[in-house]
Amino acid sequence: MTEASGHSVLIHLGNAALNIAGGLVMGIFFRQWIAGAEAAVIGTAVGEVMILTQPTGSEKALARYRAGDLGQPAKQAVRLEAGPIFLALRF
Repeated sequence: MTEASGHSVLIHLGNAALNIAGGLVMGIFFRQWIAGAEAAVIGTAVGEVMILTQPTGSEKALARYRAGDLGQPAKQAVRLEAGPIFLALRF
């Protein structure tokens, strides 16, 4: 898996599907609907944090290399990015 695919929509959907499936298993087979819902919500939130905080340095370095920029990378400021279902800090 590359850094670019680590932030794809499929990864986000897989995270949600896996956690929802786990919550349904707890509800259907163990009759623990509240615990299953809590596990699904918390698991999805933790998974999203893990996905959104993955490093992206090599992606940017490869883009610079392909553009022919072989000098020192420019210093980056911290910025806040918002998407349709996420809020992320980028360094």
